[in-house]
Amino acid sequence: MARRRRSKLPLFAVVLLVVGALGWLAGGWVSTGPLEQQIEFDVGAGAGLSVLSDDLEEQGAIRSATLFKLRASLLGGGTEVRKGSFLIPKGASEATILEILKGDKVIRRLITIPEGMPSIMVAERLMANKDLTGPVSAPGEGTVLPDSYDWQKGEPRVAVLKRMQAAMDKTLNYVLGAYFFKEAGDLHDYVTFAEGLLQVDGPNDLSTKNYAFFGQIDYRPTEQFGITIGGRYTKENKTFEGFQSDANGLTYKILNQVGVPECASINPISDACRIAAGFPNQGEPLRYYIAGTQRKSFSDFSPKIGLQYHPTDDVMLYGSWSKGYKTGGWTTRLSNPLPTAPDFDEEKATTWEVGVKSMFLDNRLQINAAAFHTDYKGIQLNFQQGVSPTIQNAGDARIKGFEVEVVAAPTDGFLINASVGYTDATYTAVLAGAQVAANPFQAGVFPGADLPKTPKWKFNVSPRYELSVGGDAKVVILGDWTHTTSLWNDTERAFLLQRGPTDIVNGNISYKSGNHWDLTVGVTNITDERYLVTGQAQIT
Repeated sequence: MARRRRSKLPLFAVVLLVVGALGWLAGGWVSTGPLEQQIEFDVGAGAGLSVLSDDLEEQGAIRSATLFKLRASLLGGGTEVRKGSFLIPKGASEATILEILKGDKVIRRLITIPEGMPSIMVAERLMANKDLTGPVSAPGEGTVLPDSYDWQKGEPRVAVLKRMQAAMDKTLNYVLGAYFFKEAGDLHDYVTFAEGLLQVDGPNDLSTKNYAFFGQIDYRPTEQFGITIGGRYTKENKTFEGFQSDANGLTYKILNQVGVPECASINPISDACRIAAGFPNQGEPLRYYIAGTQRKSFSDFSPKIGLQYHPTDDVMLYGSWSKGYKTGGWTTRLSNPLPTAPDFDEEKATTWEVGVKSMFLDNRLQINAAAFHTDYKGIQLNFQQGVSPTIQNAGDARIKGFEVEVVAAPTDGFLINASVGYTDATYTAVLAGAQVAANPFQAGVFPGADLPKTPKWKFNVSPRYELSVGGDAKVVILGDWTHTTSLWNDTERAFLLQRGPTDIVNGNISYKSGNHWDLTVGVTNITDERYLVTGQAQIT
């Protein structure tokens, strides 16, 4: 009887098919994906991989939602993903996409509330964020802690505001930090005057190394009373070497006209000529700056103390005392030789401020007012030396004044900002080298004189109207009027450079599509007001 032998070919084919299928699944899991450019992908709370797979396919990140779910179940080690927004790079494989969605590299979005922002503006900032949802009312004055807050797409605006207010409700808030800055640079100035008659040319080498430590504690022992204590320590080291030179030898050409001593047209024929011209470096007859690296070191501690009192939910009274610091350095552009590097030291200020912030009429009217007083030591001002603006420590000064700001929302969509400010800024002491006597051409610099660039009064009115035009789209109309009283444009207070009173009117219209693009058309200085901004008083 004949025996039949079974063929092993079908079994081999099945095995081969299974291995091939597994290889195909694994290859599709790690191979380059179809995404042509990086996208931002959002995962909502409780979203499952089934829904997310369809969204990924729709956005072109994967080829098949069904196969992605299958591969994720077999090869992904679980399908749980995190809530948040993620960046998926171009060509990301399915394995990479799932790793991103399961990881902790969530896009962090922040909304910042700066110190002093009116409560109505806090609500406006939240409403302006198109990725948040729902309405929000203006919070009570002083109920939001100035800080940066996380938010997620689709999150209700009320929820974000509650986090801001919860931070303020804490009995103790604090911040500690450190800062380090290091810079080295080469600043090359080339300036010509009078069609090349004076040519200033040459590099300046500068370096700065700065570090600081800062901290602030906000403590609320009761619901009505708050204390703020803070400070910053700064240490700074600077170096400078100036190589600017008189490329056309103008100084020597001028000396040739007066004959002391005889000089060549460009380079001097004797060291006596260089000395007579005032150039400080032997062997470098055209170099303005004294040779060698100049060095300066500064250190400062600036404290701050503040008190806040809330007699009601809508009113906050406050007072603060603080010190400030502004670093020193060198003037980096000269137009005539000097025997020493033109340096200046730090400027320091001590400031007192008291004020009130208040809300009325169901948060539709906000009135803020403040009075301030600042004493300056070693105030830094710009003095004209020849054709060069040169920074000097002029002496001491005092600035005092007040500000009143009103923000009103008479109807939905209509907002009016108005403010008035008064400033009295004068010298209390002037160093001998900075004093300028009054004469028929300029008012001069002396104790009691006004500081430059400081008008006595400033008024502003800025209405804003927002109109919905369907869906999320809206039209915003904004106007702005500012009146400024007269001011001095230069430190020496030249009469010809004094700026008179000005009225500036600006306006713009914006279309906000609600779909990540805006269109704005505006006009600055609608009335074509002309006024002096700066100038050089060439008084001889």
